[in-house]
Amino acid sequence: MFMKWIIIVLASSIMLTNCAKTHKEPNSSALLEVDRSFSLFSEKNGANAAFLAFCHNEGVLLKPNSYPIVGLESVAQYLQSGSDSSYTLTWEPISAHIAQSGELGYTYGTWLLTSKETEQESRGTYVTIWKQNANGDWRFVLDSGNSGLSKE
Repeated sequence: MFMKWIIIVLASSIMLTNCAKTHKEPNSSALLEVDRSFSLFSEKNGANAAFLAFCHNEGVLLKPNSYPIVGLESVAQYLQSGSDSSYTLTWEPISAHIAQSGELGYTYGTWLLTSKETEQESRGTYVTIWKQNANGDWRFVLDSGNSGLSKE
């Protein structure tokens, strides 16, 4: 009987070790591409359209001097209150990480806002937290940025 338990414990241990070795980290390069597509959409269609297209139903925007803007409907109202026709907003993700579960991830990088009239530029940093929908699409659940980054 004792020998049977030893065999069961050893077999279980081997199986768990093999499972741990074969478990792969989620591929964060796919999330980098989603963030780059988000920026390209902003460049081509405007920042407001991009933020609406990539916002999760539970999405939150954190803006300076403002309470959090919570939910897709509130985000849409906020974006509709201002025009994006005088500038172009783009960004470049530096890094992305996806949780072991594959459900959540984040990207961070630098953004560039260019005036269409004067070509004056503003720069900053950002972080975006993403959630994967049931259909596999990534949508942001939290987005925030900081201004004041100097040119290098």
